[in-house]
Amino acid sequence: MKVAISGIGIMAEGLPDWESARRVLRGEIPYEKQPLRTACPGGLGANEARRCPLPARCAIDAGLQALAMGPYAPSMVATVFSSASGDLDIADRNCRGLVAPAPALSPTLFHNSVHNAPAGYWGVATGAQTRSISLSAFDDSFGAGLLEALTTVTVAGEAALYVAYDMVPPPAFARVRTVAAPFAVALVLAPAGTPGCAVMEASWVPARVPETRMGDASLEDLRRHNPAARSLPLLDALARGGRASIGLGCGGETGLCLTIE
Repeated sequence: MKVAISGIGIMAEGLPDWESARRVLRGEIPYEKQPLRTACPGGLGANEARRCPLPARCAIDAGLQALAMGPYAPSMVATVFSSASGDLDIADRNCRGLVAPAPALSPTLFHNSVHNAPAGYWGVATGAQTRSISLSAFDDSFGAGLLEALTTVTVAGEAALYVAYDMVPPPAFARVRTVAAPFAVALVLAPAGTPGCAVMEASWVPARVPETRMGDASLEDLRRHNPAARSLPLLDALARGGRASIGLGCGGETGLCLTIE
């Protein structure tokens, strides 16, 4: 599978946008963990913006960044969203509400608890009505979502926006699920031959492949402790330019081998 990458977006602590992240990944400035900047809610109205949870805000922000780099409007791209754990803060609040002495469940929290809530908010924010899929594959969620987006582009011959995100869980979940820092990333993939910032060729293999690691210890720690940050070796290759090979898990005993040019 061969595609063009025509847009990149990122939202993380110390990596607030692609231009800043590119300087860090190139080694021009050191990586410093900083508070997550306020996510842009896009075109959401006041009521929707108030109800929009952090994962959806970060996903929308990263997606809009990626689209802004290329020629595509939201109405022109299919979307793929992936997250290992979804919104565990919402899950925690719902569980606490259900076990309270007087059980109560907020309709807004229930509405936001579904795994495709960020995709729904994306549609509301942008007005896009293109086809969309939301998926999860635990720690391999980034690779699984990328495989889905690659398949969409190569089979349907249309551009796709891929967004991966994972947030820090609340204490009740942190005991069984460690995510060190929030991270959201977005890529606009287009059919081969489309102008873009890089060309990516991908091969799926029915076996685990060695995952590419980051040379910087702090960035490697981030990669290991946030499933969406498994994207960092790919982002590193895109930031540096030239040819690079990257290995990713994409669910079960399967892998993706990527070549960037």
